[in-house]
Amino acid sequence: MTKKILIAEDEKDILKMFSDMLKTAGYEVEEAEDGEEAIKKLAIATPDLLLLDLQMPNKDGFGVIEWMVSEGKINDTKVIVLSNIDQPEWVNRAMELGAHDYWMKIDTHLTDLIAKVNKILS
Repeated sequence: MTKKILIAEDEKDILKMFSDMLKTAGYEVEEAEDGEEAIKKLAIATPDLLLLDLQMPNKDGFGVIEWMVSEGKINDTKVIVLSNIDQPEWVNRAMELGAHDYWMKIDTHLTDLIAKVNKILS
């Protein structure tokens, strides 16, 4: 069965790049361009993995994770934060809320992203 990934990212070029690469790797991919759209999609379906940017319009990534916790969905979907904010308080907060990992977008090459996703979803 094909694993499902939701990518929540407001930068359209990054969203397309991640989406295309994951589709090529054989994953079913949904896209959300802000936190509100991510929540709407999470309310309808449960992906295996959420790749989540923290700085997005309408609702930030922290708000998305908080919603997942309040709805009991944090245990059904693994959450990987992809951010360019490398501040310990951001990392700690995301992890305390229930994120499974925190990756720096600037340090994540596409081949590494696929390898990490494969490992997490295996």
